[in-house]
Amino acid sequence: MTRTRVAPSPTGYPHIGTAYQALFDFVYAKKDPRGKFIIRIEDTDKKRFVEGAEQVVYKSLEWLGLLADESPVNGGKYGPYRQSERLDLYQKYASELVERGHAYYCFCSQERIDALREEQEKNHLPPMYDGFCKKLTSDEIQQKIANGEKYVIRMRIPEDEIITVHDSIRGEVKFLSKILDDQVLVKSDGFPTYHLAVVVDDHLMEITHVIRGEEWLSSAPKHILLYKFFGWEEPIWTHLPLLRNPNKGKISKRMGHASIFWYRDEGYLPETVLNFIALTIWGRDKDHEMFSVSDMIKEFDFSKIRIAAPVLDIAKLDWLNGVYIRNLSILDLKKRLIQFDQPIQFLDQNKLDKVLSLIKERMRRLKEFWDLADYFFADPKISKEEMVKQMLKESKLSPSKTIKDLSYLSNLKLLRWEAKEIDEALHKSQDNSQTPPRQFFMPIRIALTGKSQTPPLANVMEVLGKDEVVKRIATAKNHLA
Repeated sequence: MTRTRVAPSPTGYPHIGTAYQALFDFVYAKKDPRGKFIIRIEDTDKKRFVEGAEQVVYKSLEWLGLLADESPVNGGKYGPYRQSERLDLYQKYASELVERGHAYYCFCSQERIDALREEQEKNHLPPMYDGFCKKLTSDEIQQKIANGEKYVIRMRIPEDEIITVHDSIRGEVKFLSKILDDQVLVKSDGFPTYHLAVVVDDHLMEITHVIRGEEWLSSAPKHILLYKFFGWEEPIWTHLPLLRNPNKGKISKRMGHASIFWYRDEGYLPETVLNFIALTIWGRDKDHEMFSVSDMIKEFDFSKIRIAAPVLDIAKLDWLNGVYIRNLSILDLKKRLIQFDQPIQFLDQNKLDKVLSLIKERMRRLKEFWDLADYFFADPKISKEEMVKQMLKESKLSPSKTIKDLSYLSNLKLLRWEAKEIDEALHKSQDNSQTPPRQFFMPIRIALTGKSQTPPLANVMEVLGKDEVVKRIATAKNHLA
């Protein structure tokens, strides 16, 4: 049975990189009909812990539809699923490593460690522990512990070994053990570091595939050694390329689009976001760039991953989201909009249906609804001075001639107030006015909508209704007078 996990830390808002990793964990688990996707919370970093951040992780992954089979919320037979609730386990396995000679107590003060690092930096050497406490005897160790001296537990890295990481994407990646530091496994406060906790948890939770970012590739040899020291079978390793900004820089938490909720709040559809982040590394030709998570589960394979640094191209995301929106039915789009912005539910629903049929071709984000549609539900958001300025700029005529052209709309006599008849009447009026088409129609558009770009004018007028059109034209004429 395939078992994968995503293991975020509750240290802030959920990063898009968490969604990126969770997607591939979820998809790979679900390729196996019996596969399980697990959420585990790595909350042992008390200095960076943020209250409420754990709940935000669940909400963000739920919004994306990446629902866990096992988690702190759902439970499961391998729990608890928070590291802070598993501290006794880490102490047990750390002690086991010490007893087997694969780890040792280190009593060096932070001042000594800082001085050592400073000296190494001065001599252009990599920052590594010098093994000072390896020489301590059992009696010396017990005496220091009895005296209440603070200590950490360090991993004892073997000398002159070649450690091979078998990575699903990169193949064999070899590391020399002499370049590895004697990693701290348990901190002086008794809490484990990531390196001990992740190996113990992954083994006890029977994780078969570890799928994580490539920033952890350099730590993989330490984790492999820990599996070897415990006599446990390694999982299958996959290190995904890091997501980058268009300038190839790292996506920082200080950037708005680093947060999963930025995508939600901007009005991207969750299925678009998943499609988009999958596209960054999953090579697909241009005719097959749109696919669902179900499609991924059927077709995805790590052999198709591109290692080159994937880029979060927001312009590409806007295009893709626009395609998804255009493919929605009016009913589905309306439901999505109401979920996104609840006051929309109080609009005239029949009018809303007509408006959506006109604007959905132009919409790239749900957030754009009001920019595209506000004038259908309220007077145009444009000042008197700006309206006059824009109408005269477009008509290139005197105010009196512009008023005369607008007056044609006040006198339209139609059997049915429908777009086709309105369009025919508008063109007949334009012919009669002898004003060039753009100079005739643009002041009308601005008078009715306050905008220079809208859906076809006759369609806009049909939805607004005759009384509203006549009222807005009268207002525009008064402004010009």
